[in-house]
Amino acid sequence: MNTQEKHFIPIELQNSNAIVVAWIDKDGTLINENRGFHKLTQSTMFSLKDTSRNISNLFIQPTYDELIQFVNNSSESCYNGIFTLGKVDGICKSVKGKIVLQNDSLYLNAEHDIEEFENLQQSLLILNETLSQTQKKLTQTNQTLESRVKERTRDLEESLKLSIQTREELNLSIQDKNDILDSIVDGIISIDENGIILSFNTGAEKLFEYQAHEIIDKNIKILMPNQYSEHHDHYINNYLTTGVQKIIGTGRDVTARRKNGSEFPIHLSVAEMSYKKLNKRRFIGSCIDLTEFHQQQDLLRRSQKMDALGMLTGGIAHDFNNMLGVILGFSELIKESALPGSNIARYVENIFQSSQRGASLTKKLLSFSRSKISDNSKVNINQIVTEEKNILEKTLTPRIQLKYSLEDQLWSTWLDKNDLEDALINMCINAMHAINGSGKVTVKTENKAINALDAQFLEIPPGDYILLSVNDTGKGIDEETMEKIFDPFFTTKGDKGTGLGLSQVFGFAKRSNGTINVKSKIEEGTTFTLYFPRHQDRHKGAILNDATGNDNLMGTETLLLVDDEQNLLELYHEILSGKGYKVFSANSPELAIEILNNESIDLVISDIVMPNINGYELIEIIKEKHPHIKVQLMSGFTEDAMIENKNLELHEQIIIKPFEQNTLLKRLREILN
Repeated sequence: MNTQEKHFIPIELQNSNAIVVAWIDKDGTLINENRGFHKLTQSTMFSLKDTSRNISNLFIQPTYDELIQFVNNSSESCYNGIFTLGKVDGICKSVKGKIVLQNDSLYLNAEHDIEEFENLQQSLLILNETLSQTQKKLTQTNQTLESRVKERTRDLEESLKLSIQTREELNLSIQDKNDILDSIVDGIISIDENGIILSFNTGAEKLFEYQAHEIIDKNIKILMPNQYSEHHDHYINNYLTTGVQKIIGTGRDVTARRKNGSEFPIHLSVAEMSYKKLNKRRFIGSCIDLTEFHQQQDLLRRSQKMDALGMLTGGIAHDFNNMLGVILGFSELIKESALPGSNIARYVENIFQSSQRGASLTKKLLSFSRSKISDNSKVNINQIVTEEKNILEKTLTPRIQLKYSLEDQLWSTWLDKNDLEDALINMCINAMHAINGSGKVTVKTENKAINALDAQFLEIPPGDYILLSVNDTGKGIDEETMEKIFDPFFTTKGDKGTGLGLSQVFGFAKRSNGTINVKSKIEEGTTFTLYFPRHQDRHKGAILNDATGNDNLMGTETLLLVDDEQNLLELYHEILSGKGYKVFSANSPELAIEILNNESIDLVISDIVMPNINGYELIEIIKEKHPHIKVQLMSGFTEDAMIENKNLELHEQIIIKPFEQNTLLKRLREILN
């Protein structure tokens, strides 16, 4: 194997960019080299066959000989350091590397060019400086970014907080609106232009008896009776097409339908909402239940009708009372002068009895008109009802079961005991007639505080009331009959009824500062309920009724009679003058005042209802100008508006027309004695 083959450098070494001079003979002949050598010396690649080329002259510092000597003397046969090589163009190049003696040849391995290394170091220094500056800038930029990030983060956090707060406020606002809608008593419903229900508040749930989840997304026509539902689409389409507001933006009364199918009246107001949803126009409606309002209207209409009938009936009864008073009075006078057992005595007795029956009928009419003068006292209704139980059981007959449900510790009230007994019997008789075959009548009492709303419906002042109700299991009362049920002379019993029973009960309730309410369902029964105000203790006297007995009723005092009914004046004058009294008569209060100013009068007997000046006003004038003169009132008709607190005592001592002459005579002696 020749030298060239022995020191051959692999091709990968030749392709390396490292400065490598491989295998130089001791005489300086280049055996093999890589490209880095040619780059350094700017020489061409020597052929492996060309051995005449000597490179020892390329070693400048140290020289080639000095290197051989140093390597030979070195214990490691190696030179490690900087050496300078000459280039072909005469320029020297310093490199750092290692020269090793091996097998009588030198192996040169240059690690790097010193100049290039220094340039590289300088470049590295510049690069490091640049990197340092860049690092500083990066640090500053990083700090700026961190600051901006922190600032932006704070802004985002604040924005997020505001967003959360805004969302919470929005949720609260939505909740507030929902709460407000649910707090409204009226039914509030929103729909889209196709009639699909979008919202349904609590008021609507109560009104229509649907839960919101049952009705939302359904068509609004589900809440309308069939005969009206078809008109809805026409109204909406007409408005959307023409903009003409027939029902939009206005209110009207319509009929609605509940979940159970029952129909009821409502007042409906519809308006268009200000913004669309899902590109659809929306509408909102307010529904007010008119059921109670219509009931109040019916009750008011009935009440007004009853008041009008009462005024008419009272006026007629007043005039009729005066006529009966004349008939009764003069028939008594005739009876006194007629021979006992004679035809005249018999005729007069028939006249007298018929007149009494007429007087009884007149009292019933006055009772209906609330103009009857009552004999009121403090009453416990439980006691009256209990006392009447035996009579009621006999009246109802064995086919009707009578049941009592009485309140313990029932409050007292102030009313006419006799009128209460009549009212209870009348209501029970009506209940009996309403029951076909067997059935049950329940009499109930209870204490109840009436609030302002219920009081307005019942047309009575709010406060404590005693309720007396009579319930039957009869056939019920239809609406047409209900309209007339308290009218005088209206009856469903044909010739068997007078038509005055319930009208008397009505008048009694109103006269007692209470009211009466009726509830009825066909084939289920009827309940009449009387309301009486709780009594606040106040002492009252008793109104005089007809007296019996024939004590010494003569007198010699001077009396003044005041009545606008001339026939009655003549009757009273005849009676009183026949008993020894000196009597003056006046057919008007004005004439009575004139007589009082000119004559010495011991006692004034006056009617109450007269033109211009009533009896109470006349008495006030007498008390002011003639305080020593005694007074007595008489009437068969009165109005509560005439009675003031200062007249209560006089009112309680009224002599009720028509009366028998002994009633008047006895009362006069009580006053004058």
